[in-house]
Amino acid sequence: MRRFLQGTNAGRCVDPCQPPIGRYDGVMKLLAAIAVYLVFTFLIGLGMVMAVAKGSFWLLLLGAGLFLLAFIKFGCLDASHS
Repeated sequence: MRRFLQGTNAGRCVDPCQPPIGRYDGVMKLLAAIAVYLVFTFLIGLGMVMAVAKGSFWLLLLGAGLFLLAFIKFGCLDASHS
């Protein structure tokens, strides 16, 4: 079986248990990042409106806190870069 896989992929060893790496992985990550950024923007923006209109800061604090938590967790403390 391994020889068959090697022959069909120009001599490269392919593990059939690994998911295929396609050209759309980067595009999907970009779209997911844009979607998450828009959700955070909406939360913070709605929190600002609520803070000005009603004097309620809970949504602004929640949105900003989640944004900072996500930035620290995935942006600054990424374990794959250390």
